[in-house]
Amino acid sequence: MIRKYFTTHIRTGIPLFFILSVLCSVLSGTVCLAQSLKGTIESHSFIGHLSQKTVLYNIYLPEGYATSTERYPVIYHLNGLGDTPSSHNITIAEPFEYARDSGVIGSVIIVYPNSYGYTFWADSIDSTKPAETNVIYELIPHIDSTYRTIAQRKYRIVQGWSMGGFGAALYITKFPNLFNGAILYDAALFPWSTLTTLLPDTAREIFGNNEAYFNQYSPWRYAGENAALFQSRTSLRIVVAAITSYNREYRDYLNSLSIYPAYTETTSVHIVSQVIAAEGYNSIIFIANLFHSSATPTKIEKIWQLYSQQNLTIENFEHIRKKRLFCSSLYAQW
Repeated sequence: MIRKYFTTHIRTGIPLFFILSVLCSVLSGTVCLAQSLKGTIESHSFIGHLSQKTVLYNIYLPEGYATSTERYPVIYHLNGLGDTPSSHNITIAEPFEYARDSGVIGSVIIVYPNSYGYTFWADSIDSTKPAETNVIYELIPHIDSTYRTIAQRKYRIVQGWSMGGFGAALYITKFPNLFNGAILYDAALFPWSTLTTLLPDTAREIFGNNEAYFNQYSPWRYAGENAALFQSRTSLRIVVAAITSYNREYRDYLNSLSIYPAYTETTSVHIVSQVIAAEGYNSIIFIANLFHSSATPTKIEKIWQLYSQQNLTIENFEHIRKKRLFCSSLYAQW
């Protein structure tokens, strides 16, 4: 059933935009470091109790964390191919700060895990790069025991960029008991045939050139296996830039399972800062609705559908307050 949703055509130029993505990650990271945040970003590590590996992560702590007793929701942001836990920290955190100051969402903690560069957020077949084990079984418990989080599924979100979008789709569908929602930013939702062609080193070193092993980390597989858990609510948002065909195929596959993600295509190229600038605030509204203490999943889904139908776009930061008021009015009317 899954295979019919894959195209056999490999889009010309995808290897190039992956190369450009890595280059732009470095360049945009340099620019971002010149900006300022009200919160703080720290780098830490610990030894994983299962993997016995050093688990690296960066963490954004919101303004006032050190002097308050408040507990916070957590956003896990999964990086893209060739990135590190330090990639795009400010690019991801800054919109949350502006949205908080605008009253769109409360303060959050953001965690930036380590992907080992090119694992597609799976455990490598030889266990030397246990990305999934690190995040799911070691990092999440560590974060909840070390920081003042709201250690509940409802207040835990996973999002990812490019390869990290693949990881976010994998984690929300494979571990729906851990995450309330997922945001996929231009996700590299490649089937095995595409991965082996575009990224043969990843296919060999992470998955051992073994399709059956790859399928243990397939967001297509787990969407099918756990479809019933997602059919009554909208807990995924898919934002597309350059990797159009594979995201459309994943959306269509989800639709065939009666899963209806919030889906939008942008005119951005495959550069994280551009995609976040275009759709980051809409994603924060989506997350805020998931966190809403009194909104049922059905209400959230219908509010988002009505909101999307207005064809509103964020052209500058000041529009976000009007959009929040619009969403609030929709909720009040429901």
